[in-house]
Amino acid sequence: MKWSPQTIRDALIFKMKMGTRAYSEFVQKVPIYPSARTLQQSVQHMKFDSGILYDILHAVKDEISSLPPGYRTCVIGGDEMAIQEAKSTIREPRK
Repeated sequence: MKWSPQTIRDALIFKMKMGTRAYSEFVQKVPIYPSARTLQQSVQHMKFDSGILYDILHAVKDEISSLPPGYRTCVIGGDEMAIQEAKSTIREPRK
């Protein structure tokens, strides 16, 4: 079945709110949204490289615009780090 972009977006929002397990159980009982696996496949094209994630910002914007004005405060934080090989500083005891 081919799901519309709006249905995929709505389902992703529900999955984020409900969690994967609850969402999967819901979809098994009431199959009006795509499965969790289908949602995973639908976001594979999104890039999660360092920098600004515009695809994610657009999804957040769509979700926030549907909220009442008192609920529209949003903080987005991020942290980037480079992981390097650890260097051992443990010294052998003197004999």
